Amino acid sequence: MIIRNNNSKRCPTTSKLVFGILVGLLTLICNTSLAVTVPGRADPWLAGMPDGTVAQYPASCYLCDDTAPEESPVLVVPVVPRTSLIFSASGVTGIDPDPSFLIGPEGFSLFTKDSQFGISGVTMPYSALAGVFLTSERPDISSAPTGLDFTSALSRDYLSISPEVKQVFFIGDGLTSSGNQQVVVVPAGATRLFLGTMDSWQWHNNVGQLTVAATALSTPGSKSFAAFIPRAEMKFGPHSKDDSFKLTSYFKLATDSNGINPPHEVVVIQFGTFSANIPAGSFQQDGQGFKYVDQAKHYGVWIRPWSGHSAEASIQPNWIQHLSAYQITVRANALDLDGTTVPPTVQLIIGDDMGQSKLDIGKAKFGKGKDGEHWLSDDDEGRR
Repeated sequence: MIIRNNNSKRCPTTSKLVFGILVGLLTLICNTSLAVTVPGRADPWLAGMPDGTVAQYPASCYLCDDTAPEESPVLVVPVVPRTSLIFSASGVTGIDPDPSFLIGPEGFSLFTKDSQFGISGVTMPYSALAGVFLTSERPDISSAPTGLDFTSALSRDYLSISPEVKQVFFIGDGLTSSGNQQVVVVPAGATRLFLGTMDSWQWHNNVGQLTVAATALSTPGSKSFAAFIPRAEMKFGPHSKDDSFKLTSYFKLATDSNGINPPHEVVVIQFGTFSANIPAGSFQQDGQGFKYVDQAKHYGVWIRPWSGHSAEASIQPNWIQHLSAYQITVRANALDLDGTTVPPTVQLIIGDDMGQSKLDIGKAKFGKGKDGEHWLSDDDEGRR
């Protein structure tokens, strides 16, 4: 059985994740996390600028200018291009000393800020936790990229985001509105990440602080399974949120994979329009395998080594005796699967291992019609 110990997890540059904090500096190498403090006065647009730099703001705003390093954002070094980061953030900050302005890392209201020092502008909530990636060079030696727009709640509810170098992006509390972990992909050329809070100007009178935990992951899904065979039953119920499915997939890891460790890795499951992004630390030991049950969202996931001994042995692949073969079972109900194409695409990501396949309709049953009792045949492919 090669479900591995977390310490054996490979990263692009090292076998461990090492953090060090010194005078507000967070050193991030690869695969565990530690908290860093991000003060409310941390201005992302001073990222990478030398001490003594003054960020000048409207002349009509008396004493609005901010200065490095007093209002500089928190530096995270080094980061590795094409790896992924996940965040969690808590605490409160305020854009004014008035306690009524204190709010958490998701922020409030909206503001559109222009580019400055070669760093992009952005639209996002005041006081939100924000990040920006830089190369080893000063950002003001080249023009700023196009700014991102996080006006809508949907735009802030991303599962994964890939910002450009010098492009300010929204982090918030690191979770979607439904509690799924958000993933940030480090852009090509980036060597540094800076964390700060959103404001219009005059960061120096901001108050409060955020406690932020950053975790570096290997590139999600960078290694494809050697084999991935999904089987499923899906039923469309007669009412809203009355759909369900059972997915049983068999997968074999690539020969150069370093194994899987579900309790310490992000697990992503996609089945038609159903999507689950399960944060690292969610799976629990369950016999020889692992399980995760989300009662609020009506689904459960079980992952275990596969030896071929089960009631479903008649559909087992011929490679199941290998130690690198696994079975994942997903049961979900009380769903709304409207928009799902039949047969659906199935995707599974466990850390840096992944597989994707369109479900073989000959190996599945699909409930057709509102009664959920008629099943599709090979001649009935199409949309619900």
